[in-house]
Amino acid sequence: MRRENLPALTGIRAAAAFWVLAMHYSDFLFSLFAPARALWPVIRGGYLGVDLFFVLSGFILAHNYLDRFRDFRTLDWLSFMKLRFARIYPVHFFTLHIAAAMAVFSRHTGIPLVAGSLSQYGFSAWLRNILLVNGWGANWHTCNSFSWTISVEWAMYLVFPLVAFLVVRLRSAEWSLIGAVGILAAFLYGTIFLTAREILDTGGGWLALGLFRGLAGTLTGILLQSARRLLRPSRAWGWISTVSALGIVAIPQFLDVSEFTNGMLLVPLLAVLVLSLSFGLGPVARLLSSRPALWWGGASYSLYMTSGLTHMALAVILPWGWISCYGFPARIAGLIFIGLAVAGITVATYRWIDLPWRRRLRNLPFLVLSEAPTGPSRSPLGRIVHEKRSGS
Repeated sequence: MRRENLPALTGIRAAAAFWVLAMHYSDFLFSLFAPARALWPVIRGGYLGVDLFFVLSGFILAHNYLDRFRDFRTLDWLSFMKLRFARIYPVHFFTLHIAAAMAVFSRHTGIPLVAGSLSQYGFSAWLRNILLVNGWGANWHTCNSFSWTISVEWAMYLVFPLVAFLVVRLRSAEWSLIGAVGILAAFLYGTIFLTAREILDTGGGWLALGLFRGLAGTLTGILLQSARRLLRPSRAWGWISTVSALGIVAIPQFLDVSEFTNGMLLVPLLAVLVLSLSFGLGPVARLLSSRPALWWGGASYSLYMTSGLTHMALAVILPWGWISCYGFPARIAGLIFIGLAVAGITVATYRWIDLPWRRRLRNLPFLVLSEAPTGPSRSPLGRIVHEKRSGS
């Protein structure tokens, strides 16, 4: 039985990536185009794009793989890990070594091509990144600092089969919905409680913030997808997705989401947005299912992983003195150059690193995931194509 295609959940990946990008590039944007400062209330919450990714990841993993782990088998777990490794590791490996090369260049030339201390790019940091454990502790800003989220994703992949094994044994979809609501409530309370006591590492606490957010978001996504069996497609979901999207834009006008605990209050709304978009109804779903949104959704991982490195390089390369001397036309030219640089590096990474190496690793002739018991077998290529369309 062919799994349902969820195109809007591919398109929303692009929206999440550009939200993160806007926050990190706001210094360039505001210095080159001052009217964009009006968008600051929304842009400053760009870190929530990561939480959107976590919820979305759990939802898509459950959509594609939940039934396959009705019976827990070690071989299926290893095969699942092979597929997930192929999905994240090529771009991670590539950007890690671009960051290392930039650090070596900075060390030998004195040109500050990388942000932070060069000690963040040493051998121990490199090794943690190679092993994908760099986001498991409080000291997660190392090498390509964006990769902490990929490390957290990897941790979620390790435990997903066990979580799936337990979730499919819930007595009903109602329990999944209750579980999702409970996790979100516990996450919000825990964030406020642990941050207030400086236990969570927003400002030096010892508990890994990334794992905390990743676990809550991924489990919420898994349980929401399981609970989706209770729900039927209707026009109401189009209205819900529209209201959710408008709320995500409107609430930061009145709530300072640059304050981490305030921003976390939007996570339940992000979860509702993902669930409602999965039905593919309404204007927001249609926009996110458009061809440009689907393409950038597919390339969103490459965009996300390269954008931090591109930002560091542009901060040095751009002739800021010349731009300030020649006024508005030069600022617009600088803005266009930044956009073309980001887009060009994203496209090159997606086409020459992500897609070909993902295909090669997936097609390695060992550890083939067994089919879900609910449908006839499909070829590995069919699974790859379906995952790509579904936003996996």
